[in-house]
Amino acid sequence: KPDQALRRVRDIQARFPQSPIGYDREGALLMSLGRPVQAVAAYQNALSRGASGGSLIMLHRAMLATGDRAGAERQAQRWLQEHPSDDAVRAYLAEYRMLAGDDKAAIGLYEEILRRSPDSPIVLNNLAVLYQRTRDNRALATAERALMLAPESATALDTLGWILVEAGQTARALDLLRKAVD
Repeated sequence: KPDQALRRVRDIQARFPQSPIGYDREGALLMSLGRPVQAVAAYQNALSRGASGGSLIMLHRAMLATGDRAGAERQAQRWLQEHPSDDAVRAYLAEYRMLAGDDKAAIGLYEEILRRSPDSPIVLNNLAVLYQRTRDNRALATAERALMLAPESATALDTLGWILVEAGQTARALDLLRKAVD
């Protein structure tokens, strides 16, 4: 019942005009309806009312859905300039850039997060993958550290296993890959 849902979020907006919540929910609803142009406006309204980085992430996705990659990037960069310690947004952008094949930019973002959170196995694992893809000799040590911090992580086992395969250490690699599958 999208029309009813839109009426409800607009009622929230009318009752609490300075709150970002109604606008954030409107953006989510519009995205679910395949209306990213309108969702962009809703998320911008939410952000102008003090919404969190989660709304910025959704704005970025909505702008990408409209084809406005440059605008999405400007919004994200402005957010990080205004909120330099928002590592949730930084991690989202790093993953986005990693998936888009912009490994150098992703590495920079993850390395910045790592300076503040040096024991994050997820960040370490993603950096190890990127280092491996870019033939950076830090891949093995970074993957080892990620696995040390999360010894039961299938993702960390898999990453280190494939780095070891490429390094010719197949016996250990197979052991780790089997554990990852298990």
